[in-house]
Amino acid sequence: MVPVTSATFAPVPSPTLVPTKTVCQNDAPTGKPKPGNHHCGVHGLPVGSYFLARFVENSPAVPVTLEGCYQFCASVMNATNGCKSYRFYPERGLNVPRCDLYVSSVAYALDSINNDHPDMWFDLTCESPSDQKWAHLPGMNRLRDLGLLL
Repeated sequence: MVPVTSATFAPVPSPTLVPTKTVCQNDAPTGKPKPGNHHCGVHGLPVGSYFLARFVENSPAVPVTLEGCYQFCASVMNATNGCKSYRFYPERGLNVPRCDLYVSSVAYALDSINNDHPDMWFDLTCESPSDQKWAHLPGMNRLRDLGLLL
């Protein structure tokens, strides 16, 4: 599978700050995400349209899923090399799933944490969003209600 949109990027030096805390939707403060945290299942809109790649399908005629979004970010394809975070969201006006991959952590790609938005963000370090540790997030129910999660 190839992304429908991709971009090239200049390698960004890894930050020397090592995340020490995991923040998810239930305990995420609103406002700018903190670089010292892992962000797992937080909500909000991106800083801009500076993503590495966008996927609309897991495979031909199979819409992209949240797990598929994680798998694309974790893959070793040339188009997704350097992915550090991903955003899974319904396309505005169409309510079909979309997946954007980012070369920076959520702390730098997400403009502001806002739980009123359905867009769900994960740092790659959160591992699989299908893991039971994320099942309790209210955002999972919201995506389910929108028909974007099984």
